Amino acid sequence: MRHKQRGMTLISWVLVLGIAFLFGVAALRLVPVYLEYMKISSSLNVVQGEFSGQTPTVTDVRKALARQFDVNDVHIIKKDDVKIERQGGAFVMRAQYDHRTPFIANVGFIVAFDKSVQITATQ
Repeated sequence: MRHKQRGMTLISWVLVLGIAFLFGVAALRLVPVYLEYMKISSSLNVVQGEFSGQTPTVTDVRKALARQFDVNDVHIIKKDDVKIERQGGAFVMRAQYDHRTPFIANVGFIVAFDKSVQITATQ
């Protein structure tokens, strides 16, 4: 009478746990990067809502953005790294940056972010 082998062997368990460990370490490294991006995105959206329907100056927008970066504790980029351009009757704020984070030894991740919002004035 033959018995069928069931389950995973020790080697397959080690492989599965090794792969799960790598994904876990990657998640631990990348989650803070995306949380920081969410704070930057939120700051841009708050400034957009603050000046919606108004005609602010670039200085007003930069001051409001600096205030939001302070409130949200953003340190990856500075208010001067956000490009503010006038396009027609509106301002466009664009935060475009790369974030580097280490992974294991000399291997790391580079994550590129690009967020832009438009502040439109009502006519």
